[in-house]
Amino acid sequence: PEAAFERTRLFFGDAAFARIRRAFVVVVGLGGVGSHVAGALARGGVRRLRLVDPDVVSWSSLNRHLCATPDDVGHPKTEVVARFLSAVRPDLLLDVSEYELTDRNQGPALNGPPDLVIEAIDDVPAKSALIAACLDKEIPVVSALGASSRSDPERIRVDNLWNATVCPLGRKLRKSLRRLGITEGPVTAVWSTEQPRAPEPPSDESRLSPGTRHLQPSLPTLPAMLGYATANAALMLISNG
Repeated sequence: PEAAFERTRLFFGDAAFARIRRAFVVVVGLGGVGSHVAGALARGGVRRLRLVDPDVVSWSSLNRHLCATPDDVGHPKTEVVARFLSAVRPDLLLDVSEYELTDRNQGPALNGPPDLVIEAIDDVPAKSALIAACLDKEIPVVSALGASSRSDPERIRVDNLWNATVCPLGRKLRKSLRRLGITEGPVTAVWSTEQPRAPEPPSDESRLSPGTRHLQPSLPTLPAMLGYATANAALMLISNG
């Protein structure tokens, strides 16, 4: 019922909130940041969400994910988040995709087209290619940068990607975009100016697996805070038309 959004409507006013209620938003990446983004957008009144993530819930997801439980381990993140959001918002229009975005193909992510895209993925080539595609199609895009290995909520920033300082992921992303010939553009970024801690080395068991990445230390708090800051930036962009 519309009464569930009364406080949000009072904040934005009727005209701006009507834009949110009409909006179609894509969230790519449903981990410790993206799951919170999706939850906030649903509670904020967005009409339609497309959720994109190829991964399944792991045990290490549970310390920072919005809604995953031990029973969800091994299940697709899209399935877990969609089930939760449907319980929160039975009227929410949802479509999900387990497509894995690459540096050459965005799959169904931008079909529609959406009114806004939020990307919260770690793979830099896929991240930059998605942003490049959004810029080419003139779709507003919000990029969530690194949240792991940090603990200071006062260091979270929202600004143009080209102004994102300190964040190693932001630096790699800009370098990747420059390789695509992109040196500027309206990309909203959310990041932390806190220096991240060094990642932990792989465990003895994981050393046996080629390609194992170092574990990134993470609190339950900062990924969620960065996710809510990202959702907030998206809602403000939508409300401003």
